Amino acid sequence: MLEAKKEKLEKLKEENKSKAEELIEKDEWNKVIALATGEKPKDDAKLLKKTIKRQEKLKTKSGQEWNKRIEKVKYDEKKHIKKREENIKAKIDEKKNKKRGIKMKPAAKKARPGFEGGKRSKGGKVTKPSPPNNKGKK
Repeated sequence: MLEAKKEKLEKLKEENKSKAEELIEKDEWNKVIALATGEKPKDDAKLLKKTIKRQEKLKTKSGQEWNKRIEKVKYDEKKHIKKREENIKAKIDEKKNKKRGIKMKPAAKKARPGFEGGKRSKGGKVTKPSPPNNKGKK
């Protein structure tokens, strides 16, 4: 946009110098008024190119992130389907074994976390120390 404006001014300078100078002066006044009202000037080609480049990088980055999300959803869906099929197969095998008279061992129940103590646990039921035997002494 900025380059097109410059090219237009160059053509106008070649054709009509006075009109080109008027246009340049008018542009400068518009810039001054815009600065006075608090608007930021957008006439630096380097900054504009840098901004466009940054926006393009953000677009590509967000596109890559979106593709990763899509891949993760597909992976999770495949994982879920595989687990479902395994469970269905296990159920069918269990029914077949039941018809044949073969019983499977029930799966061991898991202990509740923090409640069922073992040999290594510090928690559990705490017993009070027995009081000293003072029956024979006074």
